[in-house]
Amino acid sequence: DLKKYSGEYAVPGDYAHAELKIINDTLHFSLKEKPEFHAVIQPVGMHQFCFAVDPQKYPMFVFGVDDSDNVVSLEFLEFTFKKK
Repeated sequence: DLKKYSGEYAVPGDYAHAELKIINDTLHFSLKEKPEFHAVIQPVGMHQFCFAVDPQKYPMFVFGVDDSDNVVSLEFLEFTFKKK
């Protein structure tokens, strides 16, 4: 269910913000500080997503969940975004 991944995320200190939203049954990732950076991502494992255009399907987006399986964070590159 892609809906649990959608929402707003922020790096602690509020210097980077990500938004994930569902458009036409696909999950889209964007950075508020760089509006030109917008990507479709797709699942490749348990709470792991890759860029949809990546032929290697390397997981670049790893979501953290709590004990109730609610998404609480997103790791992308060297950043950990907390879900708002």
